[in-house]
Order: sequence, then structure tokens, then C-alpha cells
Amino acid sequence: MIVGRAVSEQTAPHDALRSMPRRCTMLWHTLLGEAMTRIMLAQSETDEGTREALTALRRLQLFAGLDADALLPLARQLHGRRCRAGERIVEREERGGAAYVILRGRVQVVLESAGGQQFILAQLNAGDHFGEMALLDAEPRSATVVAVEETDLLVLQREPFLLELERRPALMRALLVALSRRLRAANAQVGLLAFGDASVRLARLLLEHAAETPEGLAVTLHQETMGEMTGATRQTVARILGRWRALGHVQTARRATLVLRPEAIAAVAGFREG
Repeated sequence: MIVGRAVSEQTAPHDALRSMPRRCTMLWHTLLGEAMTRIMLAQSETDEGTREALTALRRLQLFAGLDADALLPLARQLHGRRCRAGERIVEREERGGAAYVILRGRVQVVLESAGGQQFILAQLNAGDHFGEMALLDAEPRSATVVAVEETDLLVLQREPFLLELERRPALMRALLVALSRRLRAANAQVGLLAFGDASVRLARLLLEHAAETPEGLAVTLHQETMGEMTGATRQTVARILGRWRALGHVQTARRATLVLRPEAIAAVAGFREG
């Protein structure tokens, strides 16, 4: 018994030594597996974010006609930003260095007077973009942009965009087309303010913002907002809508204005079939 115990005590250290490589290998594989899992999870999150950004870019009229290969480098440069309702995303006269794509939510592009009066240049929704002029010239912003509700944005910085612009002529053409559309829209708005009366401006606003809903063709703008977007007072908007309501052209409700006879509103706006 004594001899057996002595032999056992002598062999135990040798058994432990022989098992150490196996234990080290198992530990190494465990640590490697955990590291690979973390890398894969991080890569998965990055890929998911890139895919979301790529999908958002491909929905934009700005990049219509460009394939995924052309947009993927831009998508990888985008990062997200969440804005609370009422947050001022960009300020007029501040230096611009980024453009924005709206994933979810709604913003208003506004001009403000020293006395606090507002003129709403545009109301933008999911899929729209703003700030693209800053990608080219980095000049001070021409207007202020405010979140109407909680809004998720994708942000594209100027330097990465310029690098891709130099590499891809198709991207340059797409940007020029988008800027040309914005300029035409701005010229049309200036013409309406200069020569069109409040009824014409309001009619065009309703047609531009009307969307199909279960209740019908609806505009979900408050009358005060309509006034700020047409250069009219809320009282003027209410008076015009009241006249159209009496004629059966529209139906006003608390949350929306229903366009019952779009052809009549189009006639007021000066649009003709043909």
C-alpha cells in the first residue's frame, strides 16, 4: 500500500504536466471563440447600419440611377443622429459641413426675421434630404432647419463626399440635377410670392402636400403652418378655406384638410390639363 501510494504520488505531477497543453489549447480556443464572436457581432451591426444607409440613399431622387456599387462608399461614411421635437438641426448663417437624409420624422426649413416672424420654405419628410449645398461650398447656411417631431437623420460629412465626387462623374451629374430642381422650385416660389395672390399660393400648397389616406386626399398641415408657408396670415388662410369649404372643394377638420375636388383646387392654382 505504501509502495502504491508512493508510485501514485510520483506519477500525479507527470499526469498534470501532460494535461497542461490540452488545457491551454482548450483555453485558447475558448478565448479565440469569444473574440471572434465579438468581432462578428460588431461586423453584423456595421453591416446592418451600412445596409440601412444604402437603402436610404437609393430611395433619394438625388441618387436615382446610381447602382449599389457607386453608393456603397458613401453609405459607409454616413452616421446617425436623433433629434428631439423642436431641436434646431442647422442654423442660418452657421458654417455648413454636412448634408442630411431623413430616415424618420419631419423637419421644417424656415427663414426668421429679427422680430421673430417665420416663413416656412419647405416641410420635409422621411426620404427627403437637405443641406446638400454645404457639400460643395461650405458657405454659411441659407436657412434654419427645425425638427417638427422626433426625427432620425443620416449625416454625410463634406470631405468624404468630395472624394467620392471626384471619383464618380455620375454622382456629380446627380448632384447637379438635384440642385437644378431646387433652384427651379425656389424661382417658382419667388414668382408666386411676387405675383400670385394668397388663394393661388394656398391652392398650390394643398396640391403639393396632399397625400392619399383612408379618408381621402388629405393635407396634415395646421392653418398657421399653411400661412407661414404661403406668406399669408392664419386668418387669411382660414377665410380662403372657408370659401372653398362652402363651395364643396375642401373639408376642414381638426387634424387635416381634405381636398374633395382636386380639379377645382388645381384650377385655382393655375394648373391646366393637357
